[in-house]
Amino acid sequence: MARKRVKLAWIMNDSTRRTTLKKRKKSLMKKVREISILCGVQACAVVYSPHDSQPEVWPTPPDVAKRILKRFKSKPEFEQTRKMMNQETFLRERVAKMTVQLHRLARDNREAEIRALVLEGLAGRGFEGVGLEDATSVMWLIESKLKEIEKKIEEERKKLAEEERKKVAEQENWVMEMMSPPGPENGHSVLYVEPNSPWHLPFL
Repeated sequence: MARKRVKLAWIMNDSTRRTTLKKRKKSLMKKVREISILCGVQACAVVYSPHDSQPEVWPTPPDVAKRILKRFKSKPEFEQTRKMMNQETFLRERVAKMTVQLHRLARDNREAEIRALVLEGLAGRGFEGVGLEDATSVMWLIESKLKEIEKKIEEERKKLAEEERKKVAEQENWVMEMMSPPGPENGHSVLYVEPNSPWHLPFL
């Protein structure tokens, strides 16, 4: 059974929030340890909690994590912040993705509505009560579909022309092979007789 997707929102209940922090923090430390061992990379994690006086650090002893952080701090600021993400950046990206998805759904719904109008028109329904916006959308949909059909026809025409060109070329090659004089290069054998041989007769 698939796990239920967790809603990314502030947990209001204090007890539930504490329990979630404890579980997620343990899972985070485990993941950092696994990626460090499996991939052979230097990694560390430092988690500050409002319920603990000291942060939880991996790896232990903390001196190892300090060396990794020192190496990170020695890099230029651009490299440090290139892939860094805070809560504001995360929310902005989420909003941007949701906005794009919303626009895509609105466009798909609109196309479905116009497609239904076209099908009703083909079934005999009149367009007397259709508004200007819907009528314009119907015309746009019909024109776009006609362009798609014309494009498909042109592609098939080019495909047939290419096949015909190849067929004509093969026929021409076959005729040229049939008309070429016999010789070893054409797959025919040649009889060679010495001039002073008794078999060197005119009719041969």
